[in-house]
Amino acid sequence: MTMGGYLEERATQEAAARQRERRDGPAAALDLGPVLADIRRQFYAGKDRAFFRDRRALEETVTWPATWLRRRGVTWTPERYFATIRGTLAEIVQHGSPGAVGYFPRYLLKALQNHFAHHSDTICAEASRARNAFAVALGKITAQQAAAEGRNQTAVDVLAAAHDLLAKGRPARKAPTTKTDDQLNLI
Repeated sequence: MTMGGYLEERATQEAAARQRERRDGPAAALDLGPVLADIRRQFYAGKDRAFFRDRRALEETVTWPATWLRRRGVTWTPERYFATIRGTLAEIVQHGSPGAVGYFPRYLLKALQNHFAHHSDTICAEASRARNAFAVALGKITAQQAAAEGRNQTAVDVLAAAHDLLAKGRPARKAPTTKTDDQLNLI
């Protein structure tokens, strides 16, 4: 496939994704079910109790990249977002050792954080390329139309908001307090 053919195919895929998002709304991006089903099938086979115990942490982990993308002003389609997560899961299956890990959501979160740290330059450069300028302009027009219809969030914004809600729901960790007196107690 030539570079021009690749760009045309990519543009048509992104246009179709934007059209689906306009039709279904950004809330359709919150459908974490297929990704969680993949995680359950690959890493929690025969461990239903452990999967349901870890489900909330997995949802928070899967939505973490949206906060990273939002902080940098990068907008992805839900397909691209979930493809990146599935790619990271494939890397874990191929190169990682999830069986030796005690708590898989933390392992997955660290893998996603490493992936985004390693590929941050590529992701941000891709978002600022001239070939995305048209998509951004079209996205702004679409966002204006969505705002007129009462829908003004992108899929990344919706996923990031879901992550914020999930992260706020857990209690804050408190450090254990130990008594550290410099002098001995005589009483």
